[in-house]
Amino acid sequence: MDSHFHALMNTYDYEDALFRIDPNLKDFRDFASLLEKFEDPIVNSFIMVKKIGNGKIYDARLSNGPIESINRKVKDLKRLGRGFRNFEHFRNRFLFATRQNPVLNGTYDCNPVTYYEDDDF
Repeated sequence: MDSHFHALMNTYDYEDALFRIDPNLKDFRDFASLLEKFEDPIVNSFIMVKKIGNGKIYDARLSNGPIESINRKVKDLKRLGRGFRNFEHFRNRFLFATRQNPVLNGTYDCNPVTYYEDDDF
């Protein structure tokens, strides 16, 4: 028996009374359930690990950013290519686009190009 409401109350009744006071509390309830659902990934995002860069050791948080970057590059290439029909061509194009110093390993010079000066004609 609740002395304020003068009625038998359970958890759901209290929740309903709160939502009648302020309907925006439903958003808070949804946010709280979201935090409960993803508690482990959220806590893991604050774990610090030692990394080495520029000759120094420093602490940094774990991130899936590099993997997401690669996924984005693949999606962008697929979108720009408007549908590659040859998987090998798509693979080579992706490898070429993602290298820092692009080198075409699958090419060979069967007919080398000869450049002439204007005076040679």
